[in-house]
Formats: sequence, C-alpha cells, structure tokens
Amino acid sequence: MIDEISATLPDIQVIYFYCKNDDPLRSHFTDIAKNLILQILELNPNCLDFIYDFMLAGVEHRAKDASRLLQILDQILTNHDSLVIGIDGLDECSEEDRKLISNVIAIPSRTKDAQGVRIFVTSREEKDLERLLESALKFNIKPQHLEKDITSYINLKMAQLKQTFDFSQEREQRIRKEICTRPKGGSPLHT
Repeated sequence: MIDEISATLPDIQVIYFYCKNDDPLRSHFTDIAKNLILQILELNPNCLDFIYDFMLAGVEHRAKDASRLLQILDQILTNHDSLVIGIDGLDECSEEDRKLISNVIAIPSRTKDAQGVRIFVTSREEKDLERLLESALKFNIKPQHLEKDITSYINLKMAQLKQTFDFSQEREQRIRKEICTRPKGGSPLHT
C-alpha cells in the first residue's frame, strides 16, 4: 500500500511503521511514536524547533513518555497538508499499546489543523481494536486479495537469493513452491 500511495500520489508524503510482537522495538507505543516522529522530522526538519522547545518546557512537569510523545505528534501533525501514515500489524501490539496508538489515529479527526493527515492501519480482527476504531472506515482483506503482493514479494526475494546462492532452476522452483504454500493448510499461491 505504501508503494502504491507513493507511486500514484507523488505529492503526498508517506511514513509507516511495521509492528512485530516478538521485537520489543517494534511493538511498544513509545517506539512506534518515536519512529513516526523521526520520519516526520526527515520530511519536515522545521518540526525540530517545536520539539526542542516542547522538551525544554516539559522538563519541569515531567510528563510520562507516552503522554509527551502523544502531545508532540498532536502538534507536529498539524504542520502537514498531505501526509499518509501507515501502521501495519497493529494486532502485534499489546492492548495497552493499541489503546495509545488509537489516540494517534484519532488526531486528524479531533484536530482541525491536522485534517490533511490520513492514517491507515492493518490488523487482524481484535475486539479491543473494533471498539477503539469503531468510527473508522474498514476494509476486510481476504487471502485472495494478498496473492499478487505475496507473489511479487516472493519473486523479488527469490531473484536476490538465486543471485547470492546460485540456485539451479529446479531448486528455485522447489523453494518458491514451498514458500508459496499457504500456512494453515491453504492452497498454494499461483506464481
């Protein structure tokens, strides 16, 4: 989706984060928020002045990290007319972290100056996320919707592996077939 947005809407700035539950740097709100802030700073270095001033002013009241990060995101997102934020695999985070992330997702709807910001999230269905994001527009993605993307990714990675390890054509096909077999007993993808 990130590549598609970037290719079809070149005037839109895009940032993203991929959550992963077995990686502590990819599943906690503070790490997600810090990463998003860093990407925003790369797009708009002028936000650094605000963050610097905010952190200096905040030293006295020592707000919790999560609260401070939410305030920073709330403010710096107002400086963007056309920004898309993607958060992939939100279900990989704990319920507590998902609740904090839902506050970031709500920024464009509650802040008039952040209306040019769009946020999309991918996740498996989780009851707490359904409640947290009940007003969001939802698309139910089925496995058949992913086949083209998975196949493209596998083809790209196989070309890289074949170049690195000099696979025979037969071995490449065997590996591709094994990888393309869906988990949980599904049918293989078409390659």
